[in-house]
Amino acid sequence: MRFVTGILAVVVLALSATAVKAQSPSDPTVDIDKFPDPVCTENCFSTNSATDPLIIANFDTDNIFTYTGTSPLTELFVELSPILEPGLYGCMSDIFAACEAYDPAAISGGQEFEFYDGTLDPNTEIDAVVSPEPGALLLLAIGFAPLFAFRKRTWGAAQAA
Repeated sequence: MRFVTGILAVVVLALSATAVKAQSPSDPTVDIDKFPDPVCTENCFSTNSATDPLIIANFDTDNIFTYTGTSPLTELFVELSPILEPGLYGCMSDIFAACEAYDPAAISGGQEFEFYDGTLDPNTEIDAVVSPEPGALLLLAIGFAPLFAFRKRTWGAAQAA
C-alpha cells in the first residue's frame, strides 16, 4: 500500500510540475514578441531607456505596447514591478537576440531587463508577458499541502499498526 501511495504522489507531483513549467523554457520569464497589425489605443511609447523603461505591473494578462517612435530601437528596457523575489525572473524575445537583468532598476522593488542585439521598428506592437504567472507557483505550493498531510496520516497509521 505504501508503494502505491508513493507512486501516486510522484505522478501527481510530475503532472503539477509539467503544468506549471509548460509555458516557457525558463520560468517565470518575461517574453517580448512582435504582435501583428499595430493599432495604438493605449500603452503607446515613443522613448525607452534604463531610467524610463516599459513597466509591467499586471502579471496575469498579456501587456500590449506599441512603439510609436520615429527611429528603430536597438535596445529595450522592461521593468517588472512589484516582484516576488529579485533574481527569480528570466527573459527571452523573438525580436532581440539577447537579454539580461539590468541593475539598478528604475523602480525600487522591481526588476529591470535590457533586451538587445535586435531592432524594434517604429509602429511595431509588442506583447510582453510573464509566464507562468506567479499565482501558478502559489497554486502549486498549495496543492502539495494535502499530499503531505495525507502522507503523514498514512505514515502514522502504518507505524501504529
